[in-house]
Amino acid sequence: MGERSVLVELYAQRKFDEGWAQYRSLKATGETGAAEHLAGARCARGRGDLFAARWAIGLAQEANPTGSLLGQIRFTHGLILREIGEFNSAVQCFMACIQGMWEYPELAPVMEGPAYYNLGLAYRQTRRYTEARQAYEEAAARFRPEHMTESLCMTLHNLAWVACLVNDPSTARTALAESQPLCGTEEFRIHQTIGEAFLASLGDETDRHRAIEICDGLTKGGHVPDQVRSHAYWLAGKVALGLGQHDLAESLARHGLEWGTKAQDDNRCLHDAADLLREIRQQQLSPKPSGA
Repeated sequence: MGERSVLVELYAQRKFDEGWAQYRSLKATGETGAAEHLAGARCARGRGDLFAARWAIGLAQEANPTGSLLGQIRFTHGLILREIGEFNSAVQCFMACIQGMWEYPELAPVMEGPAYYNLGLAYRQTRRYTEARQAYEEAAARFRPEHMTESLCMTLHNLAWVACLVNDPSTARTALAESQPLCGTEEFRIHQTIGEAFLASLGDETDRHRAIEICDGLTKGGHVPDQVRSHAYWLAGKVALGLGQHDLAESLARHGLEWGTKAQDDNRCLHDAADLLREIRQQQLSPKPSGA
């Protein structure tokens, strides 16, 4: 039992390499149950080895867990699958976690909101925007009474983004108005700024030019995360394309691809930039109306 406790403690201390080595040692001697497999999967995920994490979380499921352990395993399995890119399977895991909350009600205050939030991310990555918006709204409704302000702020930013993707400026504006006073760190303020740029891009021509200016500022910022910088290039390129500036749009899309490849923890920006570049090329190859 002592060595098992060490494994859990190593994960809690974020010593993922040591934790993974401890897990493999326990596994070799057959001293592992569902809890140890879960801790091993979490350590593997923490050290960036998602396929080892999937292997360990599969063993955790095979150990027939119950209660709160089952809820944690379902949630962690969903995280791993989403990060691997198996989004539809991740959706199923998060749905199972949420629908089975009655089996581990003690986890509801801390896990139900994150489960809905990650469900929204998985839906977003499969372009199921209506379902993503609903999941984010459910997450926000659970974060508010628990005063989980950082989680609520992230959720509102994602809700606004999806609302913009489906051309719903009213929902986006409401979400950004609620998130604005919650932006207590520079990173949150950066996400707020790009959300406001996306909202501006849905307005008139003056608003769209302002969106490009905001994005230009983000691409030149010194502490802007790679995925935000990529999305800023993508958004500016998307607006430029709508304004008929094809060469500028293509240049911006290529910059979005470049920064998207650096955003290893988020492939959405890479896919968005690639989609924009394909759209630009399709327009360039489309026959022009006669007399144009």
